[in-house]
Amino acid sequence: MNGIVIWSNSLEEHECNECNVCAVLQALRDARLYVNPDKTHLFCTEIDFLGHHVSA
Repeated sequence: MNGIVIWSNSLEEHECNECNVCAVLQALRDARLYVNPDKTHLFCTEIDFLGHHVSA
């Protein structure tokens, strides 16, 4: 698997303990899959993903 984007409506929603980020990371842990810290970018406001520039 390569490239996971986790989107939230607000910073508060992104940081909470029951958020999308926690749910995705827990699902990865449960499947014994792990992210590469060198390829991890947190709290980005815009990204290039699958040939598209994604921003507000």
